[in-house]
Amino acid sequence: MRHLLLACFVAGAGLASAAPINIVNHSFEDPALGSGSFTYSAQGGVPGWTFNSRPSGSQDIGVWYTGAVNKVGNQIGFVYTGYSIAQALSHVVLPETTYTLDYRAGYTAGQSLIVELFAGGTVASGAVTGGTLLATKTTTGPGSTVLDAYQMTFTTGASGAGIGETLSIRVSTTGSTYAGFDHFLLDATPVPEPATLGLLGLVAATVARRKRKA
Repeated sequence: MRHLLLACFVAGAGLASAAPINIVNHSFEDPALGSGSFTYSAQGGVPGWTFNSRPSGSQDIGVWYTGAVNKVGNQIGFVYTGYSIAQALSHVVLPETTYTLDYRAGYTAGQSLIVELFAGGTVASGAVTGGTLLATKTTTGPGSTVLDAYQMTFTTGASGAGIGETLSIRVSTTGSTYAGFDHFLLDATPVPEPATLGLLGLVAATVARRKRKA
């Protein structure tokens, strides 16, 4: 039994925890603005993200110091209908891994926000061209000035499209006006091998039998 518990300890140690993946300006605190202030593309847009913009440089994308409910920090990002932001991440898509993205979205009631994760392709001007879509989620604003918490996940197989390609994220909206968003957090967790899960299950069953005999 002692050896079995030791083996279980070693196997359990091999179960890696979630590793964070860096998203530049993930909570839209750059640039630092004064209360009530905002930027459009003409004022620099959203640092760390690529974006498309109006010729006038207004009412397209930006950062806003707002009193939005459930925001994290002082500022949020926003996009108007027909515009988007995107970012290539410094992470290569791994096999047999679960990816989890948490974020806040809403602000404008009834306005839909679309968040997409891609593997590969070219990221420029708020778009991802030629990549493999790994996951997408569309949410609708819960109410005026309110951001709700959302989560999207996907798990890769041992092989397949996108494995070994650079991961990227894109944010866009549909409707008649703009949507807000905040605090994108992405992590990756390796999927345990069947042999490891089997060993842990064996130990649990052995412990249960010993308790019944005691």
